[in-house]
Amino acid sequence: MKEVIEYILAFLVILSVLPIYNYVMTNLYTPPQLEVEESVLATFSDQVVNLLEEQAIYGNLTSPLIDLKTLIENKFPYITKDYMFNIKIVSAGIQKTIVKGNCLKVYTIYKGNVSAFVLYEDHTYYSASTTKPSQILDNGTYIYTVFLNKAIKVVFAMIILDTGTYRFINYYHDQNIKKVYIGNYNGKFAIITDQNLAYYNLPGDKQGVDLIIISYSNGKFHIQSNKVVFGDIEDIYNFNLTPVDKIPVVPPIIDYIYEFKYRVDYNNNHISYYAINDAVLSVNGINYKILNGVVLNYQSIDTIEYLYYIRVRKLFGIPISSEVIDKSTKLINQTYLRSDYSYIYAPIYNLPLSILEDANGNKYIGIWYPRELTIGYTPPSSLPTRSVTLIRRLGSVDYYITITLWRKTT
Repeated sequence: MKEVIEYILAFLVILSVLPIYNYVMTNLYTPPQLEVEESVLATFSDQVVNLLEEQAIYGNLTSPLIDLKTLIENKFPYITKDYMFNIKIVSAGIQKTIVKGNCLKVYTIYKGNVSAFVLYEDHTYYSASTTKPSQILDNGTYIYTVFLNKAIKVVFAMIILDTGTYRFINYYHDQNIKKVYIGNYNGKFAIITDQNLAYYNLPGDKQGVDLIIISYSNGKFHIQSNKVVFGDIEDIYNFNLTPVDKIPVVPPIIDYIYEFKYRVDYNNNHISYYAINDAVLSVNGINYKILNGVVLNYQSIDTIEYLYYIRVRKLFGIPISSEVIDKSTKLINQTYLRSDYSYIYAPIYNLPLSILEDANGNKYIGIWYPRELTIGYTPPSSLPTRSVTLIRRLGSVDYYITITLWRKTT
């Protein structure tokens, strides 16, 4: 009888321990074969960061033509055949940017030089910088105030924080801003878009859109856009002086308003930036138009009409004073003499932004560097993972890069 009781008690003890054992094995115990070795993560991280640096220089972090997940799997099959990965990059030095009245409020975790490039609703743009925070919060956050030159709506802003050691990037954009991709195509700087653009007809039977290139160096933005170098005057003609109004002032003083216009033919040299239509590529069922960035140097005869409104004050019909009260110029005609296209080649890693304007006046924004990006798969909650966070410069921007690995189970 005693032995029976001992067996029953032993059985009860086993039953009471089983739930604890199951919990430990299910939730707390990691079988050795599922652990991710530190050496594997270190090797993978070094190789992935090198690959991301190369892709950033060529503008492929934002390009839809490059599948970075597939590229990583193909580049490092000796790791990805046994492991899955998640890579998150964030240029985290700037926390947020708020448009408030005629200024930008930029929140950062570091002190440094804050530079901002702003595109307004009227399609004009402006850049400014500041080095002194206007406020420091109790949690150590720095607030920089960048004052703008217009009190109108901001539709896009790019902000760069340069600490001297690190460089971070952030963006503000209106939800209706039109976006395109920029990157590398066959070694050339390219605009990539699935949108329908209205093209200009350009010399050499080409079609394209206006291109503005904004680069960054030494704490400032540098803007490359169209420029005209006026040359020799070929002819001046069509002089026309027409009375348009007569305004009594104080008798016998009368103001006479005249319209005076004439035309001038100039032999001009032009330097213009365009993105010209080159190819169409289909990626995952989406047709992307590829427009190559070019510099167009051309010579032309430009007919410019000058228009002046002149007020002549007369006393008893005799002029006593005159002044120009309004003036304007207008391109009447352009005759191309010669043209020469030069492609813009990648890499141009200090070029963070481009602006396009099509023939309908629509503006499009293309960014070279994302503020944040996630590559790979969603980390599992039921498997052991191993992560590492690094800060590295990709191209000309610094990112916090978090790389997570876990073993495949099938």
